[in-house]
Amino acid sequence: MKRTALLFAGMFSISTAILAQEPILHFETTHHDFGTIKEDNGPVTYRFKFSNTGTSKLILTRVQPACGCTTSQWTKDSIAPGKEGYVDATYDVTHRPGAFNKSITIYSNTKEHIGLLTFSGNVIPHVKTLKDSFPVELGNLSFAINNVNFNNITNVVTDTSEDLNMYNSGNVPIVVKELSTKGSNYIFAKNLPLTIPPHGKVKLPIHFNAVQANDYGIKYDEINLITTDDKMPEKRVTVLADIHQYVPKMTDEEKMKAAKLFFPETKHDFGEVKQGESVSTDFVFTNKGKSELVIYKVKTSCGCTLGELQKSKLKPGESSSIKVTFNSAGHNGRDEKSITVYSNDPVKPEFELKIVSNISLKGKADPDAKKPN
Repeated sequence: MKRTALLFAGMFSISTAILAQEPILHFETTHHDFGTIKEDNGPVTYRFKFSNTGTSKLILTRVQPACGCTTSQWTKDSIAPGKEGYVDATYDVTHRPGAFNKSITIYSNTKEHIGLLTFSGNVIPHVKTLKDSFPVELGNLSFAINNVNFNNITNVVTDTSEDLNMYNSGNVPIVVKELSTKGSNYIFAKNLPLTIPPHGKVKLPIHFNAVQANDYGIKYDEINLITTDDKMPEKRVTVLADIHQYVPKMTDEEKMKAAKLFFPETKHDFGEVKQGESVSTDFVFTNKGKSELVIYKVKTSCGCTLGELQKSKLKPGESSSIKVTFNSAGHNGRDEKSITVYSNDPVKPEFELKIVSNISLKGKADPDAKKPN
């Protein structure tokens, strides 16, 4: 009995000694309230201080914020008994107005293993300024955006407009005298000259005539505003238009009597192509309708591809082809291009063809290779 008691006492002493050698993580506080903060002031940081109140070295093995809006730095070295460390919590308030309540999980070599820190606050949203509304600065004249987009218009539109929003940040009036369209007479402005007072805002309608543009698909143009701004007299503006074929309303009976564009093959794979090589294929098409088929335009997705139409008007039952040539110079790897065919087919006025290729450098001449003597 006495021997058993001594054995138990010995085991208890060993157990107590082992427990006595454990690190203990103690934070001064486990929650911080940032209170009311402004989004304009940027990210906020609070340092959570802790100490090791145990009798062996303390190690923070991992610190894991609950979301990507929070980042953290912490003491990565081991903390001896009686020494201190920290965990920094940084919260990014950008585009996060309103109340928040976040957490950080602390992993350590303590008996508890896992701990939790939390922080909260309320973000006052950014107050939008004129600079925010007109971020593109061209001299003393600023723009909400220095391009004008005419999205999804038809080729029969003779006059449509989109506003160009401008702000005069200078102390003297600026006059927009004229619009230089570089020969693109289908882009114009009606109410020029236009005076913009100091620190004043105006809208200048930019007009577009799709009939005169005589094109299809995505069309880019650059125009210049000629102004009296002594800091930068000319302001470059990009005009983008997405032009589609106009299709009048038709009855089912009228559609049955109309032209019908048919391609037996709409995609061609050139396989492996050596870089710099030009390859071609023919896309055959047929008019399977009951009226004359008219091909208005064949437009490729880039300058590296050429589409040559053999015949633009086909009688019912007649066939023709489009020769598509791809120049692989400057391209590498898997490549895909598109060719859009615009016609008077009322059911499918825009028909897309595709070419694909795998461009290889194999066999390409090396311009830096030394020539033999």
